Amino acid sequence: MTSSRQLRNVDVVIVNWNGGQLIWQAVNALYRTAVTPSEISVNLIVVDNASDDGSPDCIQTDFPDVRLIRNQSNRGFAAACNQGARAGNAEFILFLNPDARIDRESLIRMIDWFHGPDGVSMGVLGPQIRNEGGHVERTCARRPLLRHLLCRATGLHRVLPSAWSDFTMHEFDHLSSQRVGQVIGACFLTPRKLFEMLNGFDERFFVYFEEVDYCHRAALLGFHTQFLASVSVFHLGGGTTNRVKGFRMFLSLRSRIIYARKWFSRPGAMIVTLTAMGIEIPIRALRALYSDGVDGFNDVIRGGNMLWRWWRHD
Repeated sequence: MTSSRQLRNVDVVIVNWNGGQLIWQAVNALYRTAVTPSEISVNLIVVDNASDDGSPDCIQTDFPDVRLIRNQSNRGFAAACNQGARAGNAEFILFLNPDARIDRESLIRMIDWFHGPDGVSMGVLGPQIRNEGGHVERTCARRPLLRHLLCRATGLHRVLPSAWSDFTMHEFDHLSSQRVGQVIGACFLTPRKLFEMLNGFDERFFVYFEEVDYCHRAALLGFHTQFLASVSVFHLGGGTTNRVKGFRMFLSLRSRIIYARKWFSRPGAMIVTLTAMGIEIPIRALRALYSDGVDGFNDVIRGGNMLWRWWRHD
């Protein structure tokens, strides 16, 4: 590990879309800290994707040191992350969701792992994630294969978990640090050198699966992904997209199909597409009708219609 006197330089990129109080809390957590300026230099960049809730104005007023980039339209998460990263020049880049909170002390501990024994081959680092109740979330995953995505689409991993699994590492208690296939994008630390080698996130992923793709491309270059259990970060989960559930489902399934097209064979990608539209959406609709009533059912149908229209015209 590095000496506490060594300055760590990091660009923290937060993509905001109607984040409201959540984005304010995320920024404030990075300012509310006990560490000295000689320990870490944080360049905070907020990329706003055409929010209409007034949140970017609040950030600009309350945190004038933040670099605020205002987009005239919603460019998507991956594209806005790239935009924010390229506005900085620090050695490390932390991508942080607006519904996540980390302080500078935790950020120092994460960066110092890159100066440890495995730092040379480490491409991505993610911390332990805790929810509102303080419970550890199982967020790490292995690289998705065709069988994993089929399990996710059909729900077999829920019905027969001992025989079928999706790519999420539910069996891992997330109480110890280890190498993993991928970490959640809510708090995602990577060296700028690798980010530039990979040309950032693939912007075909509007949101979801962009971090999956990034970790896989890093692995192909010989860089592993590390989960760090000794640092915990709060993450609400779905904080800025809960109001658009149908649209969120559409984006999630579309990104899954795009990932399959990119990394699977043509027949494999077609299987993923057909199971998503022909099996998963009907299952989701029935489950939503049972748990959330007509409103939940309609959300799923709206999302399914969006996916169908995209697939027909893609």
